[in-house]
Amino acid sequence: MELNKAQKEAVAVYTGNCEVIAAAGSGKTKVLVARMINLITKHGINPDNILAITFNKKSRDNISTRFSAILPDANVHIETFHSLGYKIVKRFVGQFELITYNWQKQKIFNDICGDPTDKNHVNDFFLYVATRKNNLLKPGEKSHEYPLDPLYDNMYGMYEHYKKSAGLMDYDDLLTQAYNILCHNNVALDYYRNKFKFILVDEMQDINKAQYEVIKIINAHGNLFVVGDALQNIYSWRGSNNMFMLDFKRDFPDAKIINMNINYRSSKNIVDFANFFASHLPEAKSDIYKPSVAFKPAGEQVQFHKYKNEDMEANHIASWICDNVSQDKYSYKNIAILSRTNAQLLNFETAFHDKHIPYQIVGGISFVNRKEIKIVLSYLRLAENSTDDGAFKYIFNKPNRYLGKAFLESVSQYAAENKLSLFKAMDKFANTRRWSRGILEIKKAVSILQNNNFTDVSKQISELRKVIGLDNYIAQDLTSDEDDSDRIAAIDNLQFMAQGYKRRCDFLKYIKGISTTLDKADTVKLSTIHKAKGLEWPVVFFIDLNDGIIPHKRSNDICEEARLAYVAITRAMDKLYCSSTLSLHGKDMNKSPFLKIMFKK
Repeated sequence: MELNKAQKEAVAVYTGNCEVIAAAGSGKTKVLVARMINLITKHGINPDNILAITFNKKSRDNISTRFSAILPDANVHIETFHSLGYKIVKRFVGQFELITYNWQKQKIFNDICGDPTDKNHVNDFFLYVATRKNNLLKPGEKSHEYPLDPLYDNMYGMYEHYKKSAGLMDYDDLLTQAYNILCHNNVALDYYRNKFKFILVDEMQDINKAQYEVIKIINAHGNLFVVGDALQNIYSWRGSNNMFMLDFKRDFPDAKIINMNINYRSSKNIVDFANFFASHLPEAKSDIYKPSVAFKPAGEQVQFHKYKNEDMEANHIASWICDNVSQDKYSYKNIAILSRTNAQLLNFETAFHDKHIPYQIVGGISFVNRKEIKIVLSYLRLAENSTDDGAFKYIFNKPNRYLGKAFLESVSQYAAENKLSLFKAMDKFANTRRWSRGILEIKKAVSILQNNNFTDVSKQISELRKVIGLDNYIAQDLTSDEDDSDRIAAIDNLQFMAQGYKRRCDFLKYIKGISTTLDKADTVKLSTIHKAKGLEWPVVFFIDLNDGIIPHKRSNDICEEARLAYVAITRAMDKLYCSSTLSLHGKDMNKSPFLKIMFKK
């Protein structure tokens, strides 16, 4: 494993606390793995005494795979923060039920409030609770940085009591409870302090207070090794704070600081571009920050393109991809489209289908597999073919018509006995008191779609949205963590795609064709910036640099939005193309203020 001077210095650290400032593309994962191997092979450390902590399963699996390829029989502990918390709580508390689904949160919220409320209110409450917990703040506890909300804080207390009486915990409890156990249970504290003599932490810039305190309390041997990049902190909305990294010396004054600032990923022009943009961020003013140095030559200049609208943007980029792949300059897998939100990627799915470009959604689902899209398509399929039992099963209770499992079982049994479709079989129960209204609503929605007065399928979709109250259903749907506006935008896009199709069968055939491009290994990647973190591609298109998109209109932290832009920039290896549109979904748009820094435009 070939290493540069700074990497060798980091890997060679044996004892003592150490912080590695790892710039984008500087090989931090390689260094983490190499140090664990060095501790075992050179210093004879028992693998069972080594703990590596990262933030998500993807990173954990990446580190584990790399480590096992070299030392397959060495069983070091590679955990996410939540998996570590879970093991601590499970070991010293015993059995508990974890709140894993949004519908559980909705039920608890309604039980606390006494009446149902809108989805935004529910989400705001649980975000309030998560923020407080991640900062180890109990109900009623005052904080200058995180002020009390009287209503939510009262509910917070009720929520904690509810969980305790029901034997429940949420994901944030895994860390707060683990910390409380370590603080008050000497047996537990001694166990983990004796067990983990060497602790390594990945993505230190994304750490929150609860996570930080767990690490500090078990770090009895003073061998804490942390790696991160303060410029890539993009999760402050969920409690992460890069000050734990920037102020590491405050808590560990004797800590060694190593700066790995050679970027092996990107060309010099991209590195210089990223450095200039980063220089405007407050993190760049820190004493520990050093600008990245490019290992690769200059390459192509970063480019900016302005498009009339989102369709022209998607089609122009799709044409570029077709031309360059056909000339064997790049493979599809070498190319990524990055955006601030999922909504900006929808037009690319359409454009890619039209030009037969295979693609994949990074860390997400494709357009045709989105819940809201499947609802609309299932209604269209049922209107086209009333014997489509799969479509019926998907929409019979969407939106909620109080037609549950008993209804479907009864209809299914009657259909099987009489060799009928489910849609036809439900007529048998049309006079059943508890089901009659729901059955009538299904039949009404299907019959409206079959109305011959519609000029095209787009009009059918528009009317369906009104009849079943689809937009309102999305606003109340707690089963999805995705932003409501993105889900509405997806339906808008489907409706736009349906324009000009006079027959449902033709449109459904067209949509079916989209899914055929999803299973190939050689695919263009479509990703939000958050999902792209830790990844890299030779060619990156950073799209829709518009005010309100990035920085996002709902964000109150322009510095975090700028750090998001920095992450997007530093995913590119050889070519980086940035773009904005003059209009989006028919609405006039202004350029992102970040473009004034990037291109002085």
